[in-house]
Amino acid sequence: MFGFINSARMKWKEFNFEFHYSRRKQIKWRQLNGIDLEISDELMKKSICRYIYNGIYETDEHKILTETFNADDTLLELGTGIGYNTIYCAKKSHNRVTSFEGNSSLIPLIKKNMKKNDTDFDVRNEILVSQNAEELTSTFNIAEEFWFSSLKTDPGARITHQITVPTCSVKQVISEVNPTYLLVDIEGGEEEFFRDSSFLANSSIKKILVELHPWAIGDEKCNAIITNILRNGFTMKIDLSPKHIMYFYK
Repeated sequence: MFGFINSARMKWKEFNFEFHYSRRKQIKWRQLNGIDLEISDELMKKSICRYIYNGIYETDEHKILTETFNADDTLLELGTGIGYNTIYCAKKSHNRVTSFEGNSSLIPLIKKNMKKNDTDFDVRNEILVSQNAEELTSTFNIAEEFWFSSLKTDPGARITHQITVPTCSVKQVISEVNPTYLLVDIEGGEEEFFRDSSFLANSSIKKILVELHPWAIGDEKCNAIITNILRNGFTMKIDLSPKHIMYFYK
């Protein structure tokens, strides 16, 4: 009986999605937890739209943010995406947000979403680096599904082309904006970013939310990232760290 009910629910959910997806050209905006997001045929594959329409887009990250990001926090984010979590934090903190997105094609969409949600935060098409990089630019891989775009070449991602993106020092940005909350979701790029975690020592950062990508960098490197953060005086809150998303605090 329960199997039949669950099957019926899944079929209804899929029918509901297909119905709304077929009308996306007429109704371009979809609201998710009070945040309006534009459905872009140019930038969003059907698989990504399904997550948004079904209300499960970045669910775990968003839940942790609602419990840990306070009105007096200042956000530094790596990996804006379409701006969903960024906009949530901007609304709550009165735009005390600085966000970095390597995919230049997403910037216009982010700005549309910002405007629609009455926010106006600082979004930069740059790669934030923790080490003193000799190169002033980085090669960024653009994937067919935007959320797989990364500095890394994940075998599972369908890379369409590469772009060159300017780099910027995290120490410089921390000095400039004094963030209290660091949010990192950069599809494997976290390996390089947290390799030298000395920027965390004596910084204004008190909270860290990072999505690890073991399928891109492996378990050993994920464990090294956790160790490096802990060594800089942070504690991991286990009950707020589901799956591969880790929350740390001081």
